[in-house]
Amino acid sequence: LAILTFYAVRGATSFEFSFTVPLEVGGAEGIAILDQPPTVDVTFRGSQEDLRGLDSRQIRAGIKPEISDTASSLQVQIGPDQITGHSGARVTRVRPEIVSISLDHRTEKLFQVLKPRTVGVPAAAKVEIDYAPQSVRISGPRRQLQDRAAVETEPVDITGCVQSFSRRVRVLSPTETGVTKIDPPEVTVNVNVVTESVTR
Repeated sequence: LAILTFYAVRGATSFEFSFTVPLEVGGAEGIAILDQPPTVDVTFRGSQEDLRGLDSRQIRAGIKPEISDTASSLQVQIGPDQITGHSGARVTRVRPEIVSISLDHRTEKLFQVLKPRTVGVPAAAKVEIDYAPQSVRISGPRRQLQDRAAVETEPVDITGCVQSFSRRVRVLSPTETGVTKIDPPEVTVNVNVVTESVTR
């Protein structure tokens, strides 16, 4: 009877389910993360009730590796202890077990904001664009920022416009990864409709 009870309990708690969860990497002061896997696959084991209680929106994989000033890449092992946001079910497997991270020194640089481009055709004959501010400060990886001097914004849609208007548009990151701050993150664009006077 004891053996049967053991196997019954074991069977009731040996269900498995896997989630793909975000990977969060904490960096050292002055270090920027250039490249990392965005997610890892985590397998949980437990009872059906335990697994139903898991919320994938709350589960995170977090690592904070030891980073030296001279390191440009790291191989970091990740295991059950780095998985948070769950209870009841236990973590049995994390894939990949080792993640590769590329690093660089973080820098801050002043960038010129290029004149926002427009899309669409206005109803008015002509529009003029002015915007402010015309420069922003960007923090990010030194190697990715050092050869760039200007950034773009989201385009402004002027389709069918008949009167002047203002709109805030987002400043676009100069790189796909690594940028931690754009200050300010938006610029104000003034679209001025120019009316032509008719002289008789």
